[in-house]
Amino acid sequence: MVYTAKQHRALASAAPALKATLARAFQTQNGGRVPGESRDFKQSRAAQNHQRWLTRGARQGGGRRNNAAFAQMLSSTSGVRGVLPSFAPGMRNWSQTPASSNVIAPRGFGFYDAFAHGPHETATALSVGPATPIAAPTIAVAITSSTNNVAIPGIGTYDFGVRMMIVFPGPCACQAVSLYCSNSIPTDPTGKRYYTSPPLNNPGGAPEAAMATRCSLRIRNITQLISQGGTVRTLRVTTGFALADIEAANQDFVVFCDHVRNHERTRTYSGASLADNCQINCTVVDQPRATTFLPFENTSGAGSPFHDGLLQPTLTPIILLFEPFGAPAAIDQDNTYEVTIRSQFLAHYVQGSMLANLAMSIPDMPTTTLSKHRNDEENKGSMLHKISDFVQNVGPYVPGIARGMRAAYQAYRPTVQAAIGNSARMLPMLGM
Repeated sequence: MVYTAKQHRALASAAPALKATLARAFQTQNGGRVPGESRDFKQSRAAQNHQRWLTRGARQGGGRRNNAAFAQMLSSTSGVRGVLPSFAPGMRNWSQTPASSNVIAPRGFGFYDAFAHGPHETATALSVGPATPIAAPTIAVAITSSTNNVAIPGIGTYDFGVRMMIVFPGPCACQAVSLYCSNSIPTDPTGKRYYTSPPLNNPGGAPEAAMATRCSLRIRNITQLISQGGTVRTLRVTTGFALADIEAANQDFVVFCDHVRNHERTRTYSGASLADNCQINCTVVDQPRATTFLPFENTSGAGSPFHDGLLQPTLTPIILLFEPFGAPAAIDQDNTYEVTIRSQFLAHYVQGSMLANLAMSIPDMPTTTLSKHRNDEENKGSMLHKISDFVQNVGPYVPGIARGMRAAYQAYRPTVQAAIGNSARMLPMLGM
């Protein structure tokens, strides 16, 4: 007689004197109420009916269903309510296929997708101790400019219209910067604009130190459809560079733009192809620094954490290059792009503060296991991904994702409640 997993656990935990009685009860239960049919026979018959249903569905669907691949998919389970899934080696929570996982977004952008996962849904390759997970949204806007090329002796054609946006989750309020040629003088500094996250720009709520865990951006061309055009290039940078040298002079900026255009991993898109939301994620470029808390400073100039982070990045900076589009007189042909940035950090706050009391122990997992998720993200290179494709593929698995998110919330809720309760008990001692 074949026992279910639940029956096996009951037999294993039963007292020795009750094992035989419990086994006979399970045998009677598994025998079923239909005369002549045991539980094993009914399971076999159900499996045959399921296989016939798959075959019929393949014929009706034009043969697009892969029965073998579909049958090999692992089952999707949310686990025990209120218990954090294990990150131990060999556990299926992080090693199962993306199509069946309730922890990693199925068929989506993986572990490093900051839009699909909250800041508390993270793990580190090494133990980093208690920290407070936070999210930092940022909205940036890029407007292409009409080309106004001028020949500069020794430099060649001057691209006044090109604009560059650099996104990087530095331990500061600044999360992106936009650069462009300020004028026709090669030695003048470039024009620039920093984009900061409002939650991180609050001096009273800034952390003492932070570690970036995720950063994703979504880009969309919000220009009216009839005027959409031009060229946008994307590059996920894996080598540090000095932003101060690039913005020091217009001529240096033009040379750097040319390096981006000619990079092997650079990908090129038309403005019309970005009418729908497209996404790209940062991934780990320096594993030791990616597990180090760096001092948080609310500055954005030279020597700031944003500049230093680009020189020695922990996560890959993302460069968006907006090429000039339209003639000088055709101002109405300029395209406008909305870039939504979502950065996530593990933060350290002043001891005794409210956010410090909300710190939780961050689960760590072996580097070999976490490396698989990093490699999956690295293999995507500098390509953008259509959000609509992700939504279409993830549709059948949304209920499973919701169950996983609820399980994660239930796992962390006791920790949060305990921290709030401890703070409340300390108030009378502080005379408050």
